[in-house]
Amino acid sequence: MNSPDTDCVLGIDIGTTAIKAVVLNEDGSLGPVASAQYSLHAGSGGRFEQDPEDLLTALTNAAREAFAGRDVKGIGLSTQAAALLLLDEHDAPIHPIISWMDHRATTQNESLLKEHGADFFRERTGLDNPGIAAPLVLWLKENESDLMKRTGSISFVEDWILRWLTGNGATDPTNTSITGLLNLDTVTWDTDLLAVAGVKPGRLPPMHRAGEVGGRLLREAAAHLGLSRGIPVAVPVHDQHCAALGAGLVDSGTAMLSTGTAWVLFALSESINRTKSKGIFLAPYAVGDLWGALGAMPAGNGYFDRIMDALGVEDYEAAEREAREVGPGAGGLLFIPCLAGKREAAWIGFTLEHLCGNMLRSVMEGLAMESAFFLRNIESATGPVSAIAMLGGSAKNRLWVEIVSAVLHRPVLLPDTRDAAVVGATVFGGMAAGWWDDARQGRQRVKIETKRIETDPAPYRDVLSRYANARAKFPPPK
Repeated sequence: MNSPDTDCVLGIDIGTTAIKAVVLNEDGSLGPVASAQYSLHAGSGGRFEQDPEDLLTALTNAAREAFAGRDVKGIGLSTQAAALLLLDEHDAPIHPIISWMDHRATTQNESLLKEHGADFFRERTGLDNPGIAAPLVLWLKENESDLMKRTGSISFVEDWILRWLTGNGATDPTNTSITGLLNLDTVTWDTDLLAVAGVKPGRLPPMHRAGEVGGRLLREAAAHLGLSRGIPVAVPVHDQHCAALGAGLVDSGTAMLSTGTAWVLFALSESINRTKSKGIFLAPYAVGDLWGALGAMPAGNGYFDRIMDALGVEDYEAAEREAREVGPGAGGLLFIPCLAGKREAAWIGFTLEHLCGNMLRSVMEGLAMESAFFLRNIESATGPVSAIAMLGGSAKNRLWVEIVSAVLHRPVLLPDTRDAAVVGATVFGGMAAGWWDDARQGRQRVKIETKRIETDPAPYRDVLSRYANARAKFPPPK
């Protein structure tokens, strides 16, 4: 609970469709999480955009509810990455936010890849494709030339929010890696890739490391938020890095499985084998000299939720009851998600004997087994992972947690929080306030209990073998 007699720091998580905020008290306790929604607008040709004013309104509402008149000493920010804005010479947006989900620039992406080859990009960013930002900038130049002439700077959500709060723009490597423009050797903007996109470095935000102070709260922003001017604000950090910190990841060889609409695997390592990092986003982590390696399955709980709706299953508790009545292997029914790296899926071995429980359990097992392949891919770059913290909707389903532990043959850690990203943001708020010197020390001060679940992998050995054989019959991701 919040106490009005103690100082606090404020964490804010700017997600794709919602903003969450929470305070961390000096004694390490957390207040209740406040949340405010805002819209993601889908348009023709793969467009996904957002209104910047909607984001600011949601941020203001969530922050005001979270600190509720408290004396805030520092602010930390967790942000979605690669959400692009065009700003005029006065730092005002002149176009809606273009979401990281936007895929209008597929033609430009393919052209860049054909012209330069995968090795050109891999040698610089670790990715075997042009990423998100460069193709999008080329699309804007080709289709919105008048708009680009009015553009003073190219920004991203984390940079623009920091400008609105403090007057100083900045991004960090964790966010920049998702754009596809981070040079892994210099850990800054890659000048060759900027040249390909026709962008001068001076038109992009400066790069700072996670935990640094990005600026102090301006009078105007302070008035909007109901806070005092001059509060230090930390440089924003990508939400998956914040979630990993919030989940307690501070050591090499630990990982996080975030189970939402998509499933994300994130692992820490002291070194990265970049020759084995295909399809993985790499960036320096906020703790010590560690690196974070991030891989995403394009779909996850979206499958499960859709099937629950189709079967008339009320909630996750009811789904767990149905699935528990079916043993490991779901009665021979296999669910193969993310075919060819996309959102398509397939059931293998479906018969008239398979009922609701078989279908639900097969999806739970299929996603767990696909995550085992993703983990194997990440471990080839990071080295072995010893334990996995599990977050998100699936972590609330005890059977699903047991399946993940058995399939991955590792203990699963369950932090007692549903909002790890905003918890991670409070750690950076504490660094900005001078409460601690580094993120490891700060995370150790946060009072969050963690459970450990470890289940026998033996019942799934044959199931995994059958899954691997079935999976191999489909084309691999391009």
